[in-house]
Amino acid sequence: MSIISYLIVEDEIKSRQTLLKKIDMCHLDNLKCMGLAADAEEALWFVEKNYPDIILVDINLPGKNGFEFLDNIKRENYDPEVIFTSAYTESEYLLKALKKGAVNYLIKPIDIDELTSSFEKAISRVLLKRNQVSSSGKIKLIGIKEVLYLKPEQVAYCRADGHYTNMFLTNGKLELICQSIGSIEKDLPSKMFFRIDRSSLVNINIVESIDLKKQTCMLGENGFNLSIEISVIGLKRLMNRLEQK
Repeated sequence: MSIISYLIVEDEIKSRQTLLKKIDMCHLDNLKCMGLAADAEEALWFVEKNYPDIILVDINLPGKNGFEFLDNIKRENYDPEVIFTSAYTESEYLLKALKKGAVNYLIKPIDIDELTSSFEKAISRVLLKRNQVSSSGKIKLIGIKEVLYLKPEQVAYCRADGHYTNMFLTNGKLELICQSIGSIEKDLPSKMFFRIDRSSLVNINIVESIDLKKQTCMLGENGFNLSIEISVIGLKRLMNRLEQK
């Protein structure tokens, strides 16, 4: 099972740490915390950088509340699973959370069994989304002008460009994708793609040669050729990964 990431959005430091410990106590495999945010603004920064699969968010945040934060991050190419938390039991909050498609609305102090059940449900939804895309053998990518549906083997190399990603395809085209490289990495098979550094993903199946002196890697397949510059450390990491194939 691939990694499923989550973000905690909670304004109180003690509450953030308590939630983190309780999630660890749920003993759910492949969960990875992408960050702890104190408010909507900080959470938005984490989202645009990492695109977590699951967001655990307190409704009563300073500035924008949890509902307003959720409205700001939902878009065509990003629809995370959300678990709301609150110290308040008002029914209108619960109804609003359910209308927004939340996995659950947990009342503080949060019960571990309820937290576990909520995460299990969220994980199931995440995996269902991934399977719906992967069943066709293609991944969905949001380009500048159009939505692309590509097979992983059509992707040669990805290079981060801020919140966007430059994607080099094996047909020679270069596409600018409106997604972070972290978001794209989740949908690409880990057996085929390797993160050389924080900014680069390489299709290891089409690596032809590595030149440590020139600090370059040559990718090639069926008439396609692309030389990319990589740090010495990155090239050595790539070589180690290739030897494990």
